[in-house]
Amino acid sequence: MDLRTGYLKPIAPFNFSIMLDHVHQHSPTSDDQTVNRRQLIKAFHIQGKTYGIRLNDEGTPEQPRLQCTVIARDKMEDIEVENAIRALRFYLDMDADLNKFYRQAEQDSLFKPLVRHFYGMHLVRFSSLFEAAVWTLLNQERQVDRARRLKKQFHLRLGSNINLNGINYRAFPSPTQWLRAVPNDRELAMPDSRLQPKLQLLAEKLQEADKYKLRDTPFDQLMQWLRKGTGLSEPSAGRIIVYGIGRNNDLCFHDTELSRAATKVYGNRYTISLPTIKRLAEPYGPWKAYWAHYLRLYSR
Repeated sequence: MDLRTGYLKPIAPFNFSIMLDHVHQHSPTSDDQTVNRRQLIKAFHIQGKTYGIRLNDEGTPEQPRLQCTVIARDKMEDIEVENAIRALRFYLDMDADLNKFYRQAEQDSLFKPLVRHFYGMHLVRFSSLFEAAVWTLLNQERQVDRARRLKKQFHLRLGSNINLNGINYRAFPSPTQWLRAVPNDRELAMPDSRLQPKLQLLAEKLQEADKYKLRDTPFDQLMQWLRKGTGLSEPSAGRIIVYGIGRNNDLCFHDTELSRAATKVYGNRYTISLPTIKRLAEPYGPWKAYWAHYLRLYSR
């Protein structure tokens, strides 16, 4: 077992406690990790290798400091540790400067109270693009409780694990792990036969995809690529772009959940329609995804 420990400094404000609360109570990944008041332990599968990552909060929202331990069964090369930390920084969007977002929110009297409520809340994404795509497909096709059960079964059947302090942490499967699984294992991992062909197409599409490079692909082109042959709706593809690829500046407006959330915050002043939502989001520029994320959190 190889273990490396160091410290990470996210861009402030970074409220790790409120993010952990979101991961524990609301996130579709809530069953996949251990969450304590100031600690997160989670497994990641990166380039064919499984890592356990433990984060301890030793800072404050204004001066964030996270003790980070990366663990693997075999000796890690420095580049492997760097890749694991890069994945972790992406997962918690540590490099987003929310001050720019909050300065724009100061001009929006109806939205400003949400900033006070979620101050320091960075986007919590998925551990991989494939996980984002699988969850979004399941959530689109099935009721949320059923989708969670299917995702958990998929995860447990195919994901690789690492043992930390006597507890097995299982990383979400990669597209390759799904594609290489024998038919019986696939059926056990995804017993819903109607979803198996769609998962197959998603895995084939995402097997060689690099989420970091995809950030530079035009939004409309990404939407078309994700939806072609997969059965994903426009809102579903839009969520994958935000939570799986990490695009904060783009937003799919044809989204009933976003419309309901906007109505709760802005409905007393505006008649909420597609053009109205676009007009409300426009001033947020590269922070449109954060604007929509806070709206959705507040509307729960």
